[in-house]
Amino acid sequence: MEKAAALGVLGFLLLLATTPLAAQQGIVQSPIGSAGLALVPIADGYRVEDLAGVRATLAVSPGTRLTAIAELAGGWIATGARLVSDGAELVLWLNDGSSTRAIGEPGERFAFRRDPLALVEKGRLAAVAWLEGDGGENNAVAVARRIGESWGTVQTVSPLTGAAQLALSGAVLDDGSWLLVWAAVDGEDEEILWSRFDGTAWSRPARLHPDNSVADIVPAVAAVKSGAVAAWSQFDGKDYRLKIAGFDGEGWHDTGFVGEKGSLYPTAFPSETGVGFLYQTVIPRTWSLVVVSSGGRLARRAATARSSERRPVVVSTQANSVAMRFTSLEPEASGAGRASIETRLQWLREP
Repeated sequence: MEKAAALGVLGFLLLLATTPLAAQQGIVQSPIGSAGLALVPIADGYRVEDLAGVRATLAVSPGTRLTAIAELAGGWIATGARLVSDGAELVLWLNDGSSTRAIGEPGERFAFRRDPLALVEKGRLAAVAWLEGDGGENNAVAVARRIGESWGTVQTVSPLTGAAQLALSGAVLDDGSWLLVWAAVDGEDEEILWSRFDGTAWSRPARLHPDNSVADIVPAVAAVKSGAVAAWSQFDGKDYRLKIAGFDGEGWHDTGFVGEKGSLYPTAFPSETGVGFLYQTVIPRTWSLVVVSSGGRLARRAATARSSERRPVVVSTQANSVAMRFTSLEPEASGAGRASIETRLQWLREP
């Protein structure tokens, strides 16, 4: 890599410090597979845990932040970025069920890379997508296919535009196509963009929603049987509120607001009847959950008081209730297992 300017380093540090996961102390849940798989920061690294306990402990070097985890058949992959002397590089930890190892990143093109996420197809690692640029907000969206034990050619999904591209999210759909969504500045405000890979090429990035003059930020997307569902925060003139849209394989259909005042930072979790989103609200100050149908329609909601910025992990959803685990950032004093509190909430709205 070429030596990055000091401004680029400071810009990258600022972006890391202001990401939603940083604000929520970095507890990350896998949006696919069985509920409960989580990535929890500890003093000298991270631990990977599920409903049964701690699966692994990852020791990482200073300047490393892991920001996503995804379940694989018999294992998992945790992804993030690490500051180095001349930029930032991707960090990828792969577990195959018997061992955990760091794997090399795809070919380098820019000094700063961040926010990698795994695209998982039928339980295998199909690709990794990420943002890359000069260390500020001017990022390209890139992806590389996983071929055996190596990487294919890095592809550009959205090039550098001179404006911000942030908050990347993605999913593999039932038809085998890959879907990415992210926030981008269009010269006036932030919009949510998307692109789809049909096995041959990525579609030209397009707005997920009609053009507007308000900010649309921090999207999350998850696959459902008929396509996908996305959630993001849109400014309604007074407050940010959670917005939902469904993807039917051809286009997006906006199904309206579901969030309260100050609805921010949605993350997806598995649900038997569609897809769930966990997010935080400002008024009232809560951790809130919604389950929406495969078409994006609100089915259920629940909420609990938010006394901490530590994001809970959804461990199960049932017809009448949802269970969440508030996990300690440190292991129990005995060193075995984890310190956690499980909370069960009743759904406030039935289908």
